[in-house]
Amino acid sequence: MKRRFFPKLEHLKKSDEIGVLFKRGNSVACWGAKLYFARNTREYNRIAYALPRKFGNAVRRNRARRWGREAWRHLRHKLEAGFDLVLLVFPDETADYQRRFTQFENLLRKARILNDG
Repeated sequence: MKRRFFPKLEHLKKSDEIGVLFKRGNSVACWGAKLYFARNTREYNRIAYALPRKFGNAVRRNRARRWGREAWRHLRHKLEAGFDLVLLVFPDETADYQRRFTQFENLLRKARILNDG
């Protein structure tokens, strides 16, 4: 049986729900990324990854999404439950996985969603 590290339950896919986050959700930003977040009525978090159209070719966009999912896998057990999140990532030629992970972690700290303890 295949283990799912990013279960469908944690996917935020409906465009109207993502749109509400962009319009009414809170946001925090750092160089190269922005996080939109809002409370939900569930006992778990849901996340979506958004990339601007000018991010680059499909290889770069898919790599950025994979790095986001991997960062989520490492950080999700430290998060306060009950949030919808959209991670918006901007192009950066110097970015690697470690830099993207640090960006995501810093954004979650700014949003006061990350429980370090």
